[in-house]
Amino acid sequence: MATTARLLLLLLTVAGFCSCFCSGQQAITGLGDGMPPPAAAPAPPYCGSMRTAVEARNIIGWKTVEARNYVARYMTGDRYGRDADVVTTEAIAYAESIELSGSGKEIWLFDVDETALSTVPYQANHGFGVQPFDNVSYSKLPPVHGAGEHTRAAGDADAIPAATIARHQDSCSSWMMAVEAHNIIGWKTVPAQCANFVARYMTGDSYGSDSAMVINEAVAYAESLKLSGNGKEVWVLDVDETALSTLPYQARHGFGYPYDNRSFLQYVEQGSAPALPGTLRLYRRLLQLGIKPVLLTDRTENQIAITVRNLAQQGHTGWEKLVLQPTGGLSMETFKSGERQKLWSDLLGSAAGGRTFKLPNPMYYVAGGDAIVS
Repeated sequence: MATTARLLLLLLTVAGFCSCFCSGQQAITGLGDGMPPPAAAPAPPYCGSMRTAVEARNIIGWKTVEARNYVARYMTGDRYGRDADVVTTEAIAYAESIELSGSGKEIWLFDVDETALSTVPYQANHGFGVQPFDNVSYSKLPPVHGAGEHTRAAGDADAIPAATIARHQDSCSSWMMAVEAHNIIGWKTVPAQCANFVARYMTGDSYGSDSAMVINEAVAYAESLKLSGNGKEVWVLDVDETALSTLPYQARHGFGYPYDNRSFLQYVEQGSAPALPGTLRLYRRLLQLGIKPVLLTDRTENQIAITVRNLAQQGHTGWEKLVLQPTGGLSMETFKSGERQKLWSDLLGSAAGGRTFKLPNPMYYVAGGDAIVS
């Protein structure tokens, strides 16, 4: 490692001014004069679901927001600071954990706008993303000599410590957003203080709204593909928490806190996991379009019979292939990434798509899992 410069890339995916676009809200006025947004009723779940999908990169390529009310309140309120603090705290912890080579070649890349410097003063005068981007007016943005109140510097004393990140519900929401945006990875269990928050999220309206947003985007993307007609197009889906739900199990075992592998295996063996309705809707649409579903799971090969039966009972039939992990084989991440590569080469040759859609899952971390991959 001493002879190789390592590139450390900080991708601060804190929610920016273009982090949500939603409809059904009136635009607000007065922010260009430095006035705070007027008091308003809580934003409908649709806007929050849209922002979550954007941060998790389930929605990409959009140009403008449809209304700025929700975005303006978010960017000028406390929530943006909390979300940003969680990401910054995680980045600092990661930097401090790195074993440096001592060669002086390690670097860390930062973006400038909305990472080092804030453009909130400009956005307040230009609709927080509701107007098409205007490079002429943006280029006239006066110099910003400090991050200001909207972007807190790494190492600030008021940043949320990692050990207390989930002390309040709002902090738990920021933790979950960082998880969905892949800014927090490799975690083992839900923070103890967030167990109730995760339970309320998974059993309330927000989970359904967030999931529907991802499924709608995935369906629209599938319908936009120009298929070759050679019958080789496939769509890779995970099983647990994508095709089948583990909510009945999670409700009895703390929604991810703590995780118990033995009891989870017993749940799998019951073969009673219900289908996730949104994924089943996508699954059926794929079949109508002529795209072949492939199910890739970290369930082991000795669970194939019960898995096939459970899938069929819940409407998942007609799939091209079901790939299970060999018993006592590779790690979950290595297995899934390797199998996906094989699918591209064996069935496709080259991918017509190449998008990944991830359903929300704050209950447990699965590297490369819980995904819907075209």
